[in-house]
Amino acid sequence: RRARVRKIFRRSRGRPLAEQREAAGYYADRYRTVIGWYASQPGLVVPTAFVILPGPFLGRAVAAAVQPLIPPRICFFADQDDATALARLRSDPALAQRFEAFATRTLEIYTKEGRCLDLVGRENLMLVDVGGRARLAVADCGILEVAQLEIEAPERARRLAERIARLESLLTGPRVAR
Repeated sequence: RRARVRKIFRRSRGRPLAEQREAAGYYADRYRTVIGWYASQPGLVVPTAFVILPGPFLGRAVAAAVQPLIPPRICFFADQDDATALARLRSDPALAQRFEAFATRTLEIYTKEGRCLDLVGRENLMLVDVGGRARLAVADCGILEVAQLEIEAPERARRLAERIARLESLLTGPRVAR
């Protein structure tokens, strides 16, 4: 009835059913963690079902996530500079309030737990148009372990640190409308 998106977990393709269930369970656990982190912000995390599809590729079963298709969107970080982001937040008090709650919670988790929602990828934090109003949305519930990332993928850790710094700057910079 509504357009949906399938996100295939390729490494599970053709694996035994127990391994496919394990893969789906791994991603479902991360989804539940992110939902818990942002529980005070209903609608932020895109509803996701984790399933085993019977054979979408070459007749082989695969673990996948199924989500509603996200309406027109922009990447919060890549598609706008700080001046544009601040102007958008100042012009929309509801969006500003949601952004402040998101940024505050993200920085708290990053600082206290050494973990973070994966903010590095394109459109991992999106602005979507819903009924003519912009709202924040998260469709990818990847979780980064900061210390591990610094060792295993220093360039990715640097990009994460840049995005965390942008959140802090937007949160503590010139105040957005309330």
